Amino acid sequence: MSDSWRKTRSPSGMPSRRGTTCWGSKNSSTRLRRASSTSRRQTISQLEPRVAGRTAPLAVSATRSPLKPPADIPGHQNPRPLPLRCAPHANPKNYTGPLLRPQLLLRQKLLSFNYPTPSTVRANFSDGTTSTGSVVIGCDGGSSQVRKCLLGEDLAAQEVLPYAFMNFPFSLPADKAVWLDEQMNPSVDVAPHPKSMYMGLFLLDKPDFERPEMWVFYVLVTWPIADKEDEENAPNRLERLRAKMEGWADPYKSVVEWLSEDISIGADQLRIWHPRKWDNREGRVTLAGDAAYSMTFHRGQAGNLAIKDADEFVKAMVEVKERRMSLKEAMDVHDRGVVERGEVEISRLQAAAFHDYENFDNSPVFKMGSSRRGNKALGGEGWRCWKTDMEAYQSTVSVGTR
Repeated sequence: MSDSWRKTRSPSGMPSRRGTTCWGSKNSSTRLRRASSTSRRQTISQLEPRVAGRTAPLAVSATRSPLKPPADIPGHQNPRPLPLRCAPHANPKNYTGPLLRPQLLLRQKLLSFNYPTPSTVRANFSDGTTSTGSVVIGCDGGSSQVRKCLLGEDLAAQEVLPYAFMNFPFSLPADKAVWLDEQMNPSVDVAPHPKSMYMGLFLLDKPDFERPEMWVFYVLVTWPIADKEDEENAPNRLERLRAKMEGWADPYKSVVEWLSEDISIGADQLRIWHPRKWDNREGRVTLAGDAAYSMTFHRGQAGNLAIKDADEFVKAMVEVKERRMSLKEAMDVHDRGVVERGEVEISRLQAAAFHDYENFDNSPVFKMGSSRRGNKALGGEGWRCWKTDMEAYQSTVSVGTR
């Protein structure tokens, strides 16, 4: 942990301090601060799992509606739609038919699938069209339609946590954007506050290095639901967020003050879904990423897991292509790994810890970062330490749902 600080001054004239992180790999460090304006901000790092090898998925990715960033973000008025990709057949041992060519389908909404032959799966879309492939891999987010098709609406439904939640992109005038870029950790800058509040700042894009006013940043903020406006997620979100910033340190406080009055902050909820075993239909349908384990961002875990899922899926398809395993055998191994890695409960506990400031030092991310300190699947000794730490913390905090 670094204790190297240098004085800086914000464009508004407010003094601030910037810390540097020295623990962890160059590309995987995350700075976490205590954001009270009356206390010195501290920094820690989260170690992220390293994933080697190929990461491109080879199957069908069921689409959802295209994302629509607010129109006031320069250069982001016309987002590209999320694609649906159909992969070539993975050549299972018993498959001798033709190899399907890859396709790219845009603006499609998945309704259901059926299975026209023992080795194929057909995706049916809302416009009446269909697409046939060998594997459907649902990587369509926390509200996954693929998961609903596999498990039914009830078992696939997410659980809503009792926290107000806002997340949105924003841009700033050039001088303020440069200052914020200098203040932030290059990866992500997050903080707990004594108000039992969480806030994270991210840099999403620099479409033009010479025009800082076009840089796109991102905010994540959560706090326990406290009143009817929070409960109903009233549309006065910017007003409510600014009312919560009293006592915050920079850069968080200034960022919220500088937000444009017409910033678009959509309604959202903090939701999770615990992974459970699913019937992969003889290896023809699987899940990955948020579709397989919806978790909160408070442990910084899900993005790493999604990359790992993609890598493991490619390895499974290689096993099938080389005829060392059937499609069913390879997908069973893949699915077991996805379910085991999806540690939604510890992510839920960490979400609670960010909203329990007095007990934050005992939380999983503070004590362990984002590493297990051992791998259960490989028999690592660190697993017992990880499990003991989690159970000890769980006994000190109550996490509710609504």
